[in-house]
Amino acid sequence: MSNTLTSIGALGFIGLFLSQLDIQFPLRGAIQQVGQNSIIVWIAIGAFVSASSINKKPLWPWFIAAAGIPIFYFSFAGFMSYGFQEIITLSIFYVAMLRRSPPTLTIYIIYMSAATYIILSLFVSYMAIRYELRAVLWSTTDFSDRLDAVAHLLSSLRLFNPWNFDDLDALMTRLNQGMLVGKVIEYHEIYPELRLFGSGLLLSAFAWIPRFLWPNKPALGGSEMLTANTDYNFSDHATFGAGQVVDFYVNFGAAGVILGFFTLGVVVSIVDRRAGIALRRGDLLTAAAWFATGIALARPLSEVFFLVNTTLATWAIYGALNIFLTRHAGRLQKPHGFSETMISFVDPPRRAGRYSDKSQ
Repeated sequence: MSNTLTSIGALGFIGLFLSQLDIQFPLRGAIQQVGQNSIIVWIAIGAFVSASSINKKPLWPWFIAAAGIPIFYFSFAGFMSYGFQEIITLSIFYVAMLRRSPPTLTIYIIYMSAATYIILSLFVSYMAIRYELRAVLWSTTDFSDRLDAVAHLLSSLRLFNPWNFDDLDALMTRLNQGMLVGKVIEYHEIYPELRLFGSGLLLSAFAWIPRFLWPNKPALGGSEMLTANTDYNFSDHATFGAGQVVDFYVNFGAAGVILGFFTLGVVVSIVDRRAGIALRRGDLLTAAAWFATGIALARPLSEVFFLVNTTLATWAIYGALNIFLTRHAGRLQKPHGFSETMISFVDPPRRAGRYSDKSQ
């Protein structure tokens, strides 16, 4: 168990630091993405093991680690979105796996409403001083100046005002994905020959081929895809994700959106159940592989090509990690034999038995 957690954590920190190093080598992007997802997995599984241990180890070190990751991303990269998925994923994991009892519907609505309002307030505060912050965060300044910039953001926080046009404008220009989807639909009505009829999705089957073997491998996403399907020009300093809605639509139209999300939902459901089964059995490495796969599939602004690419890279890297642990770090222990008391502690009452051997 110790070797597994240490290896997952090491993989996660490799992904963090690769995002800050200007070093190019084959499969760098895949290793970086899998590593960034693995840091979330490491925190979640580490907290699960602590809560499930007989001695009931405290969770506060894992909470500190969870809070430190978005601060790291923001301080060194200047992006809030990198830490957003981590906070959302770990919050859901806490409610589903670590909370002693599930919240009532009323409490859940109150929590979600409060969290949404806090996130919107943080977003509009950030957008108001974004250029000033990035002038510092994107420079070669030392760490103390970066921390001062973060402190400046915290001191500038203000509550989101739905009657403030500056706040609404920030939301409309940066978060209104529906505007881009509508433009794609309008553009395809004028130029129906842009419809791909599945060729874009078919190329996803070859996402496993590394770029050094296929130098001209198409990216099939990002600002270039949106430009081709909207005739909009986007800033070179930011990448606008098209997302699965646009990806499915440009291939098969509205029917592709419906069938595409149905299929993606089934896949995510299977991945989620497999992760839960493996985690409750104590097979931490298998749980981590499924968990990292689920995180890769839950990126709303990534196209199918990138989802497949990251998923394949996840299983390749975790397969190599399994071989390393088995051959060089001692026999991989599985399962670790969690007792019934431990399973009862992490399983909310209304979900008890859902992941038992019999249900599998």
